[in-house]
Amino acid sequence: MTAGAGYAINIIMKCLLDPGDKIAVFAPYFVEYANWAKNFFADTVVVPPNEKGAFEPDAEELKKVLDPSVKAVIINNPNNPTGAIYSRESLEAVAEVLREAEKEFGHPIYIISDEPYRELVYVDKKVEFLPDIYDDTIIAYSWSKSLSMPGARIGYAAVPRNASGAQELQEALIVACRVLGANNASTLAEIIVERSLESTIDLSFYYRNARDLYRIVTEAGFEAILPQGAFYLWFKSPVEDEMEFVQAAKEEGLLIVPGRSFAAPGWVRASFCGSHKMILRSEEAFKAVGKKYFK
Repeated sequence: MTAGAGYAINIIMKCLLDPGDKIAVFAPYFVEYANWAKNFFADTVVVPPNEKGAFEPDAEELKKVLDPSVKAVIINNPNNPTGAIYSRESLEAVAEVLREAEKEFGHPIYIISDEPYRELVYVDKKVEFLPDIYDDTIIAYSWSKSLSMPGARIGYAAVPRNASGAQELQEALIVACRVLGANNASTLAEIIVERSLESTIDLSFYYRNARDLYRIVTEAGFEAILPQGAFYLWFKSPVEDEMEFVQAAKEEGLLIVPGRSFAAPGWVRASFCGSHKMILRSEEAFKAVGKKYFK
């Protein structure tokens, strides 16, 4: 048990990375991954965003960035910021590339599967269980989204038995959990989770927000991706420099995040985890900022 998924990823990195090692990520990606890698003097290599492929992981592009220094690949599914749920076909292609690289480089390359949004699904699409596809997978999970309790900081790191060096990794994670400073997960949060394992948030709340925000944004003229999971809407900036658009939106009272924060310039992210009234209240603001760009 860990103090959230972020801490789980940190202890996993502590066990896998030496100074000069690398992690690989698929853009757009949660920016903290690279910052966390720096904690262990490791670098981050970025697979370019697969815009034509609905931002699915591109195995061929992954192959281009792999070298013997890459020790792990992070996959966040459902994805923050795109809301995409990755297909089994894409994940199997990634797994095959990594198996070939493991043979070539002579050491394991682990997938760190970051899964805080696993239960937040709004379409008839399965969130694949990565250990069923790729043995060398380590899972980082958090209840912050499924139980809507982010401040509790409670999650886990899990090493499947079939992963390379599974027993050694499990023992190392236990030590890393203490030496990095959190000194294990909160007992109170563990008790809350134990009593809530059969519970989940009301998905209809997020689904309604997702549907209405997507409608509002697209009716205002923007190109957007219908969220399949998580609680973010990913849509295209009407100008190449999305920072200009972010500022224009802010002037209308809209707070959106620039795509360059996720290594995908030209796009922006809006969250729909607020109240439904707030979503509806954004309609006039999106119309107003849309009129500045769409005549």
